Amino acid sequence: MSFHKILDQPTAVRTLQSAIVKGRVAHAYLFVGPSGVGRKLTATTFAEALNCRTFRDGNSCGTCADCRLIAEGKHPDVQTIMPTKRSSTITVEQVENLLPFAYMKPLKGKCKVFVISEADRLGSSSANKLLKTLEEPPPSTVFVLVTERPESVLPTVASRCQPVKFGRLRTDTVADILASEFGVDRERAAVAAELADGQITRGLLFADTKRFEAVTCILESLGSVSARIQAYERLQELLAEERARLEDEAEHKIVVPGEVLTSGMKTALEDLRKSFIDRNYREFLNDCLGLLLTLYRDILVLKETNAEELILNRDKVGSLRTYARALSLPAVRENMKVIEEITVYCSHYVGEDRAFLDLLLRLREPVEG
Repeated sequence: MSFHKILDQPTAVRTLQSAIVKGRVAHAYLFVGPSGVGRKLTATTFAEALNCRTFRDGNSCGTCADCRLIAEGKHPDVQTIMPTKRSSTITVEQVENLLPFAYMKPLKGKCKVFVISEADRLGSSSANKLLKTLEEPPPSTVFVLVTERPESVLPTVASRCQPVKFGRLRTDTVADILASEFGVDRERAAVAAELADGQITRGLLFADTKRFEAVTCILESLGSVSARIQAYERLQELLAEERARLEDEAEHKIVVPGEVLTSGMKTALEDLRKSFIDRNYREFLNDCLGLLLTLYRDILVLKETNAEELILNRDKVGSLRTYARALSLPAVRENMKVIEEITVYCSHYVGEDRAFLDLLLRLREPVEG
């Protein structure tokens, strides 16, 4: 993977490329920025560049054995650590398990790279355990800590990492990526990019027609109890499909090279997969609720200003005007409050069945006139 694939992050790319070319790679980096802007892609690209056998002109080849294994998530010298589902933190045991490998020579490549996702979830004990290694860094080992919340990273850990800042992508960049790499219709890609807040992951949610329709059906269901139940069942189908997709992705992406696994390794592998599924599933739930909130936000804009140019979901203006006429202003505001409360529930690991059923039952229905 070439650094040319990292879009709208010139400072981050320049920092990392320069370090490799000049032979001044730090032992630890702190990648700071919002999700969905290329932080993890950059970490993978950086790992490839550090291990590529034919690295030149500031870029890896992307075709050698090391590059391919890293891209597939199967390289023995490149590992990702993330919070486990059972604790929602990166535990002391996880850190203790990686440290012996950090002090070993690379098994296959030139450099070991440990990517710590959601580094702000390092508990105090696990952060201090990692700190000892950062204070006396082993040779041929690089740590990449990734976070949206640098203020939550233990200051003594952060101070021993070189910060690399990532910004949000331009709207036109998001639209181009959605259209060219994910096959989204150009018109829908443009709308999704406006809603995405510079994040590809959110853009994909807003661009997915099936997801969008499953969320918007909530608005259409508020006239009767039976319609609300149908909307709930449709949402449950969507959520089940997303969880199944994430389970399949985790099964294929999070693997350990080799045929023989100890009981402890199997447990650790399963924890990693569960963590991956849970984290991405929670993001999916929050984005679904965020999409519903933007629809009510557009309805509120129409009721208060009648200004179509301020609407986010411009391709749905006809339907939004219908809802704006049918809902009272207090009902719109109350429904927005309900959505925000349900979002908080989901972020605290309340079961989505309960949360979305509560949502469908609490939303105020339209009253003509």
